[in-house]
Amino acid sequence: MSNNAENLPITNERGDDIPLLIAQLKEMRVPELLNQSFPTHGNWQGLSPGHLVTLWLTFILSESNHRISHLRSWAADRLQTLADCLGLPLVESDFTDDRLTQALDYLSDQEGWRIFEDLILLEVNIDLRRVEQEVRAYGDRQASVRVKEELSVSVRMKAEAVAEAKQALGWR
Repeated sequence: MSNNAENLPITNERGDDIPLLIAQLKEMRVPELLNQSFPTHGNWQGLSPGHLVTLWLTFILSESNHRISHLRSWAADRLQTLADCLGLPLVESDFTDDRLTQALDYLSDQEGWRIFEDLILLEVNIDLRRVEQEVRAYGDRQASVRVKEELSVSVRMKAEAVAEAKQALGWR
């Protein structure tokens, strides 16, 4: 009896909180917003800075360790898990100190942070419009309490944006 399973490589990796952290960062669109806000030059190859920083944030939150020099060995031990969670092919060289330093250099651009902030505010405004429509559609008190709680823990918004959001939702 021939068994093809004998030819399959088996990998054992600790998952811990990694899938949850990556899913949350992807839900918040962190990699996409970072890539839009901090474009790279044409010579950048491999994992994008937004995805690399997302995985570094995952490392920081999972391991309570912010040291750049520890990222590569951590990622090497979990490469398949990280690739599956991110939905991208990864290689160990994506996590070198030099690559992360380059990605962090991109993040030092003040104009990029202004763009990032504008994109976040746009996301919040779009979410507020969607929630406002849901509240009108359902019209129940529970939905509007839930909306108020979500707004209170949202990203820090400019005073004008908060005032506009409250006015749009009919809050005082």
